[in-house]
Amino acid sequence: MTDSNTLHLLDLLDSAYRVDLDDDAWMEAVVENARPLLDRGLGVNGYHVDASSPAAFHTWGFTCAGSDVDAERRRFERWSRHAPLALKRHAHLQVPISFASQLPPGNVARAAFEESFELTAWHDVLGISAVDPDGLGCALAIPVPLRQTRPPRAEMIGLWERASAHLASALRLRRRLRRASTPPSAIVNPASGRVEHADDATKHPSDLEHLREAAVRFDRARVRGAGHAPLEVTDHWRALVSGRWTLVDEFERDGRRYIVARPNRPAPAPLDRLSPRETEVVRAAAFGHSNKLIAYELGIAPSTVSSCLRRAIDKLGVRDQIELIRRCAAHFGAPPPEPPAPGES
Repeated sequence: MTDSNTLHLLDLLDSAYRVDLDDDAWMEAVVENARPLLDRGLGVNGYHVDASSPAAFHTWGFTCAGSDVDAERRRFERWSRHAPLALKRHAHLQVPISFASQLPPGNVARAAFEESFELTAWHDVLGISAVDPDGLGCALAIPVPLRQTRPPRAEMIGLWERASAHLASALRLRRRLRRASTPPSAIVNPASGRVEHADDATKHPSDLEHLREAAVRFDRARVRGAGHAPLEVTDHWRALVSGRWTLVDEFERDGRRYIVARPNRPAPAPLDRLSPRETEVVRAAAFGHSNKLIAYELGIAPSTVSSCLRRAIDKLGVRDQIELIRRCAAHFGAPPPEPPAPGES
């Protein structure tokens, strides 16, 4: 029997990849489907984020489920007007999931965090940021009735980091399809594992094998009643396949089900001497993403992430990963990392 949380998670991920909805309807669907998993009795809030410029922070499409939307919107607008820019960028770009009271200060004074609670009159808030390192995405804010003294459980952090990767990937796909409705890279029959169609850029045998395997795992994750735990669902259903494709648009024809692979590779600003893959990895690292999360976001092996970082260190002639991130942060619009505390490395 499938855990009810698994069913709620599937509903959330399904709504994330709804490309037929406008921005407001998409945000409403995501928040409504996140509520059974996250509501602490005070509702769940969500909004779109544009932090693509280091000098600005814009939000739109605010909505909530489980509380008075007008009252929550006024609260959010008050926070948006008065909270420091550095705080807003830090909270949304540097930490995918955290209680606001436990966000590491980084380059933001702790006083700014405390003042943000005065603006919202919340005791604490669980923030889930699904913002690509290009600064575009969305966020969920879940008010909690008491100030939290313990961080979220490791399993919860892992699950919601993965969910945020899906939300960010889904929004990137929506933007891509809005710019140009391109044909799919491949169409796969998950029952047989056969690739029914592949464009010229996807016909390499290793690409076809990756897509076959990913489509079967994707299909397995979506079988309701299969007994999967929520984290297991995200093991099977990845945000990207080989850093290139998102699996969506399941459809049926002649009694057969098909899965569509759409191109959805991140497109960071080029960095001299680094390959596109190395640039993707370094950019995510510059925004505070762990190696494990980067691997999940890009649909690549953790060992590939480590190799990309080592090659970037060698190519750019820096001493270590901290220096690499510090050097690349400005290029990607990320705040520079804090120097380690005395005695730390």
